[in-house]
Parts: sequence; C-alpha cells; structure tokens
Amino acid sequence: MLHAALFFAATAAAPRPPNATYTYAIQAGGVPIGSSTVVVDGTTPGTVVVKESASMSMPRFSATATTRYDAATLHETGYSADFNLPSGAQHTDVTVKPGAMTLTVPAGGTLDIAADPSAPLELVGDNLVGGSIMVPAVLHATGAKSFTLAVLAGAQPLVCKV
Repeated sequence: MLHAALFFAATAAAPRPPNATYTYAIQAGGVPIGSSTVVVDGTTPGTVVVKESASMSMPRFSATATTRYDAATLHETGYSADFNLPSGAQHTDVTVKPGAMTLTVPAGGTLDIAADPSAPLELVGDNLVGGSIMVPAVLHATGAKSFTLAVLAGAQPLVCKV
C-alpha cells in the first residue's frame, strides 16, 4: 500500500510536483516492505529530471532510476535504471521516438515498445514510484484520457484509461 500526497505548483507551465525530495513508505497488509526516495528537479532549462532510489523486500530488489521530461510538454524524453535483483544486476536504458519507446536490453539488442494508436501518449512503466509521481501532471499537460504504458518487464504495451 502506497501512502503519498501529491501537490502541484500553480504556474504558467503545466502543473507538476514542485522541485523537492519526496519519501515513500511501501506497506503490504500494514507490514513495511520497502521505501523510495524521489527527487524532482526542474532547475535545468527545458528539462524536468525525476531521480529515484528504491528498495523492496517483497520482491527483493534495490533500484536507482532517472526519468527525463521535456519541461514544456512533460513528455518523457529518456529513462535509465539500475536494478539489483537476486539474480544479479540489470541496467536498462529507454529512448523515446515518435510512437515507440526503445528499450536497450542487457544482451545488447533493442526492442521497440510501440504506442497503441488509440493511446499515442506513451509512459515508461517500471513498477517504481518515480514514474507514477508525474502521471497526473503529464495527463493534465497533454489532456490525454488514455495512454500506453510501456511495461519494461516483458517489453509489452498496456493501454491505460483515465
């Protein structure tokens, strides 16, 4: 169970979480199973960067992830992450091109996760809090009523409706 409050700044640009550090405690059935620290930083001109450090005990992993957004449109422009899993370390890079997220896989190849034509806005889905914290702001900025979640585990698209 995730407990968090999101606050959006009222500015001329699209509302988004203010530049700050956010901490989250993750529970299942009232038992702590993880934590996450998310830093939202929009101080670089033209870019909003969301960095996250997370750890979970069920399933067991730790991760650091960085998602970059265009400050004017809040469209994702890139993603990278390092996961430490029981099976070993895994590095992930995602680049954005019109209609697809391109996932660089550990074996060295690439996979395109195409946006569904009915939901052309595409967001990275990595099961971490950092990507989710921006979803309300992205939907507000774009006016989208649905989007394609590029599910990185398995490289599959999933259409989500608001």
